[in-house]
Amino acid sequence: MGGKYGAKNEIVKWRLEENQSKIR
Repeated sequence: MGGKYGAKNEIVKWRLEENQSKIR
């Protein structure tokens, strides 16, 4: 429980961080 979802959540997290860096 939370295996695939957990990994997806982490990917979304670092993706959001990358987007913020690109905006800057």
